[in-house]
Formats: sequence, structure tokens, C-alpha cells
Amino acid sequence: MKRLLYWIVTLLEIVLLAGTYVVNYFTVKKLGMVRWVNARGLRWEKNYPIPLIKGIVIILLLTLTILVFLVFKKKRKSLKKITYIMVVGMIALTALGGGYILFCSFKSMRAYYLIGIMLACAAFLQVMKTFAGIMVCRNEK
Repeated sequence: MKRLLYWIVTLLEIVLLAGTYVVNYFTVKKLGMVRWVNARGLRWEKNYPIPLIKGIVIILLLTLTILVFLVFKKKRKSLKKITYIMVVGMIALTALGGGYILFCSFKSMRAYYLIGIMLACAAFLQVMKTFAGIMVCRNEK
């Protein structure tokens, strides 16, 4: 059951990351997608406190990543090698999502909000998967 859940979450992360590419591709290539993304982004900017939400998402992702990394450092002697790969993936996805949210904008990239949401969700899933892996994947000696 644990392995099945692990692969489902990994597949969901891959779908989210592929979705960022697809959204960006069709936003550049198709005028209808540009119009839809533009209207959606302008509506979100008007109705929601975007800078506050961006700050909360970045702080939450960084805090969770740091906490999971500290738990990993504390228990690393008794963990399997797969958890090392999961930690590297967690740090990479958090850096990718946080960097995108911080350094890009709606003015420079029309699909900014959709891509940002997908990257943040993928990073959050990786953090949770890594935490579960640290708690479950122990070396049997």
C-alpha cells in the first residue's frame, strides 16, 4: 500500500510538472489560451490579495522544507538511500517553485498564476512525500 501511494504521488507530481510545460506552450502558441489566461489572471489580481498569498506560500514551503530537512539530518543514519534522493528532489522542487513565484510576474509571463500554483503543489507534495519517506523508510539491521 505504501509503495502504491508513493507512486501515485510521484505520478501526480510528474503530471503537475508536465502541466506547467503544457500551459506555457499553449499560452504562447494559441490565442484562445492567451485570452483565457489573461482574463483569469486579471480577475485574480482584482479579487485576491496576490502579494500576501505569494508570501504565505513561499514562507510555508520554506518552513516545511527546512523542518523536514532537519528531521532528515537527525535521522539520516538509520534511513535508506532512497530518502537521500527524495530530500534532493524536495530541495530542488522547493527552489524551483519558490524561485518562480519570487522572480517571475504576471506581466512577464501570462501563465504565471497557473504555473505558480502547479509548481507550488508539486513542491508541497514532494515535501509531504519526503516526510513520509523519512518516517517510514528505515534500514532494517
